[in-house]
Amino acid sequence: MAKIDYEYQTTEAQVLRYQKLPLLDRLRWLEELCVFTKMVRQAPANHPAVNAQTKARQRTRSAR
Repeated sequence: MAKIDYEYQTTEAQVLRYQKLPLLDRLRWLEELCVFTKMVRQAPANHPAVNAQTKARQRTRSAR
């Protein structure tokens, strides 16, 4: 299975809003994120854009 990289940037304001959430809400959010991540990792990589990105990375690595 090809590795799919993700990049996400957070602002200081987003971090401060997250810290203000009650602990139970933060834990629920984290659990939902874990479930989503697991589903993405288990999903087949049949999407054309994903396949094109994977092939481009493989060409780049083999050219090094």
